[in-house]
Amino acid sequence: GSVVAWGHQSNGGNVPAAIAALTDIVDIVANDYAFAALRANGEVVAWGSSFSGGSVPAAIGVITDIIELSATQRAFAARRSNGSVVAWGYSTYGASVPAPIAALTDIRTVTGHYASFVALLSSGRVVGWGNLAIPASVAALTDIVQVVSGGVAFAALRANGTVVAWGAADRGGEIPDPITARLINVRAIYGNTHAFAALTSSGDVVTWGRGPAGGDSDAVADQLNGKIFYEATALSRG
Repeated sequence: GSVVAWGHQSNGGNVPAAIAALTDIVDIVANDYAFAALRANGEVVAWGSSFSGGSVPAAIGVITDIIELSATQRAFAARRSNGSVVAWGYSTYGASVPAPIAALTDIRTVTGHYASFVALLSSGRVVGWGNLAIPASVAALTDIVQVVSGGVAFAALRANGTVVAWGAADRGGEIPDPITARLINVRAIYGNTHAFAALTSSGDVVTWGRGPAGGDSDAVADQLNGKIFYEATALSRG
């Protein structure tokens, strides 16, 4: 339950003594310049650049029901057990939660990308804050079950097995029509900083985004399709 760190001293490489003495840390999340750690008692601590979330505001430091942490490049968000969310760090990177979102109590997960957060609600809707607005067509959906980040884009899986995306077009924020046609019966989606991958119920892997960064898997399709499993099976267990 303790933590050690190394690297650039002012960006989290030096753990403050009070945090280094803790023995109840259950999760650690990093942004580009700081770390945040979730304690077993529901509190959060942080270290690194104070401008990027390395210092927890007093109002957040006293909260004892935090259950999930997420990050953008320079901010952190904390989901509470009551379904609400708080954030801190650099304001233009998602540290300022708009009042209507701060008042919500049905947030299931929070996902961060470069400078924005997206929260998935129990209603299947998504809301967001930071520098990337959610398109109206996506905000109107009520059947989203998963949201993933692609660095400067988001992708969301719907209950009907289809996928929507938004953000930087060349990083997966726009899905080409031929790819959309293949995104049916999708079971899960995954993202890196430049591309997305989807796994279908038939075992096919469908990718889009920047090709050299994983957005074009055609050359290795024979090594992927039918060989990747989302759910554990006797084969995947070995």
